[in-house]
Amino acid sequence: MAALLRSVFEGWHEEFETKEEALDCFAWGLSADCRLMIVTRGGRPHKWTVQRRESGEWFTDSTTGLLFFPYWCKRKVDYKQNAVINS
Repeated sequence: MAALLRSVFEGWHEEFETKEEALDCFAWGLSADCRLMIVTRGGRPHKWTVQRRESGEWFTDSTTGLLFFPYWCKRKVDYKQNAVINS
């Protein structure tokens, strides 16, 4: 059984079967065409969504989240982005 490789952007994560796929994802995370949307409630992050930019618009790629979180607290959304690699 082959070992799975994982790319992690804060709380978001994705598993890959090959080094190339994992490295491509990591490099994409350093580009201006990728951003991480972080949803917090009560000051605690509970959902991380990776988004991709196409033709100037942002689209959701995938989401990782916690099952239990303080849903009754006020929702806050932040975005994090690296622009180390020009796309």
